[in-house]
Amino acid sequence: MNSSSKKSVLWPIWVRLTHWALAAACVLNLAILEEGEEPHQWVGYAAAALVGIRAIAGQRSKKRALKLSLMLPRPRLLLAELKKLIAKKALDRPEGHSPLAAPVMLGIWGAILVLALTGFMQLSDTFYGEEWVYEIHELTSQALWALIAAHMLGLAHDTRSSGKPTWKGMFTGQKG
Repeated sequence: MNSSSKKSVLWPIWVRLTHWALAAACVLNLAILEEGEEPHQWVGYAAAALVGIRAIAGQRSKKRALKLSLMLPRPRLLLAELKKLIAKKALDRPEGHSPLAAPVMLGIWGAILVLALTGFMQLSDTFYGEEWVYEIHELTSQALWALIAAHMLGLAHDTRSSGKPTWKGMFTGQKG
């Protein structure tokens, strides 16, 4: 294959590994591991560390699509994309996350960080037994489920509407 026919890699291997490690951590802690047990705690802390690594490394990257600052929601672009979605018009397919996908991705990261913090708080002397800390942790885990569902639905919609397999990007590194 010559260089002119090669597709450029949008998602480097470290992004894809971080993505799948976070996905595995979410499956483990939301559906498999026993709440509050030591493995659940360590998987949660590892997930928070992965979010931090991804955010910092992405911001330092030379690749525009990986920069956290460019993923921050822009209300004007978000509203324009929502209007297109409602009108069943073709959505933009920018390099990296779309205006609709970026808030979901940031929400997933935020939920993972809140879960790690509230999980730690539940074990601390200061907050041990505090019902509100447990409630925030539980509500955030439910919100994470909803955000994961939104992520999966967004991938399905983008794949169907564009005719391109968007979901392959986290396997191949190339946007569909």
